[in-house]
Amino acid sequence: MSIPLSPITLTPGIAQDIQLRSTSNIQAVKLSNSTPYDLSISGFGVIGVEIIPAGTEYMLHSERESSGHLYISPVDNTGAGGTGVINIVKYLQDESLPRGNWPVAIPTQKVVAKVTSVNRLTSIGEAVGTQIINLQPAGDAASCVTLTNDGQLVIGDATNHGSVKFDNATITSDGNGKLTVANLVDNGTIAVTGAATFNGAGTGLTVTNNALVSGSLTVTGVATFNAAGDGVVVTNNLQVNKINEATGDTSYLAVSGTGATMNTRLQSGNVINFQIPAGVPQAFIDSNGIHASSGSVVSFNVWCELR
Repeated sequence: MSIPLSPITLTPGIAQDIQLRSTSNIQAVKLSNSTPYDLSISGFGVIGVEIIPAGTEYMLHSERESSGHLYISPVDNTGAGGTGVINIVKYLQDESLPRGNWPVAIPTQKVVAKVTSVNRLTSIGEAVGTQIINLQPAGDAASCVTLTNDGQLVIGDATNHGSVKFDNATITSDGNGKLTVANLVDNGTIAVTGAATFNGAGTGLTVTNNALVSGSLTVTGVATFNAAGDGVVVTNNLQVNKINEATGDTSYLAVSGTGATMNTRLQSGNVINFQIPAGVPQAFIDSNGIHASSGSVVSFNVWCELR
C-alpha cells in the first residue's frame, strides 16, 4: 500500500532532510515538485546529486540509492520568491507501481503567506546576504521592504517611498529624503558638507561645546554659543552681515585673525554705541567721527619713537 507523506513546504536556500524510514521495504518514491524552484536532491533514488526541475514529477527507485534520507535543497533560479510545496508518496516492495513514464510535467504554485502574528523570526547559520524579509505591495513592480541577515534594511522604492518613525515619533522621515529630529544631541563631531540651515522658533541654534562648519552656516532666529569662559572663539574670520533690501547697503561686523582687527560699516544715520553692561553709552561712532557722551571722555594712547 502506498504511503503519502504530509505536504512539505520549501523555502529557497534552506535545505531539508526528509527521513523516509523503513527503507528496506521501500521500492520507489514519487516526488511531485509543484514549487517554482529547481530541487537539488540526493540520498534516495539518485546517484550522487541530481536536479528535479520546477514543475516536474519524478519516480525515484531504491535500487539506485537508498540511504534512508532524501536531502532536498531548493534553488530559486527565476527569482520567484515566496515558498513552495512538494508532495512525496512512498511505494512498498509488495505493491505494484503506477503505470506511466516519468518525469512528467505538473503545475507549479508559489505560496505567499499572510502572517497576522508571529512570536519570533530566526535565521541562524545561513549564507551572508540571505533575505529574510521581502514585502511587495500590490501594484508595485519591486520589493518595497527587504531585510537580509547581514543587516541590510531597505524601506521604500520608486513606487512606494516609505517613511520611518521611531523614538515615540520624535525622529521621522517623509519618504523624500527629509529627516526631522526633535532634539539632536551629538557627543562627537557633526560634519556638514555644503549649507546647514537651522530654523528653531525662538532659539535658532544653540551650541554648548564646539561647532565646526566646513561649508555655510545659516541661522534664522537666535544663535547662542556658550563656550566655557570664552563665549565665541574664532580662529580665522568671523563676518556678520545684514543687507538692506531697499538700498542694497550692507552693515557688517568683520573680525579677522584672532580679533586684532575689527571693521564696521554703517548705514546712513546709524551709530555704534560703546557702553558698560546695564549702563549708558560712554561713546559712540557715527558718520562724523568718534564722540564722547555727555560727561565722558574719549582717550587715545599714542606711542611714538623718536630717532
